[in-house]
Amino acid sequence: MKIQNSKFKIQNYNLKFKIFAFCVFILRFAFCILHLSEAKAQELSLSIWPPLLEVTIQPGKSITQVYKLKNTGETDLALTSKIVPFKPEGEKGDVNLEFGIPKESREAGIWNLEFSSWFSFQNANLALGEKFLLPAGQEQEVVLKIKIPQRAPDGDYYFSLLFETLPGVFLPAGSGGQIEAKIGSNILLTVSQTGEPLKQAAVEEFSLHNSLFMIHDSIIIDSFSQPKFVVRLKNTGQVFFKPLGSITTSGWFNQRWVLDLLPENILTNSIRQIQCQQAAPPQILPSPCELRTKFLLGKYTAKLEFGTDEASGKYQAQIVFWALPLKLAAGVLVILALLLFIASKISFKK
Repeated sequence: MKIQNSKFKIQNYNLKFKIFAFCVFILRFAFCILHLSEAKAQELSLSIWPPLLEVTIQPGKSITQVYKLKNTGETDLALTSKIVPFKPEGEKGDVNLEFGIPKESREAGIWNLEFSSWFSFQNANLALGEKFLLPAGQEQEVVLKIKIPQRAPDGDYYFSLLFETLPGVFLPAGSGGQIEAKIGSNILLTVSQTGEPLKQAAVEEFSLHNSLFMIHDSIIIDSFSQPKFVVRLKNTGQVFFKPLGSITTSGWFNQRWVLDLLPENILTNSIRQIQCQQAAPPQILPSPCELRTKFLLGKYTAKLEFGTDEASGKYQAQIVFWALPLKLAAGVLVILALLLFIASKISFKK
């Protein structure tokens, strides 16, 4: 009996030891995760202002723009700069950097020499493409000059001014480890002889995302669902533009809702899904294009109107939809069917 008690105590001790070791392992693992998360957060330690530059310029002219690059982290950074062309990708405003540039040219820092001559830094102690040190908490002002050749053809040119760290570069003692990071400011450059380039658009799609089905040209939705509009606009002109306009929805009982379009840039040869905007002082926030309603009934007409960089009704599209309580009706029919079924069973038993 004593031997069994001793074995039980040993097994109990081993179990407690294993539980204790497991808890220590969990704590160490959590510490490592938090440490890695903190280190990862330090990677995003650069900020740049302005994040976007929009310029319309005539051939033979030049402009300058002051950028402010700040190291908001706790580690000194060795950086370099370059100008990279980009093109729009997808319909959500994403861009594809370094498109069409051979890998060898990217690695060597060489790309289209014709365009690279358009850009230079005006800083006395810093040139475009040179390496420089940006200490932790410090800010670097960069003056970018854009000079357009006299024979440059009219059209849009899209670039990004990139700053990226150089992990292999030796830093002063005590500055910490080099962090890999990259940040950029996009440049939308329009070259125009007249200063009034042609802007054209087309409505690629104006529809309801949550429609149930269609009868002829009328869309059917459920009365309890909030109409969600899909707005896809296409740039068919020579330069980028911002759509300024709204979606106006009206109903049988003089209801009226207005959704203002978010003026997002639509680049040439691209389609973009446009959001709406809501006022949230002191700024305007993007918002889905949907009506904030609890119940709709009857026929409704939604009209899309916008202009390119001006509030006008130059471009229009319209949809008609019916809001019917289909889900409620389906629920009532199911309940009636069950009641009839139960009633028939009761009658059959009698």
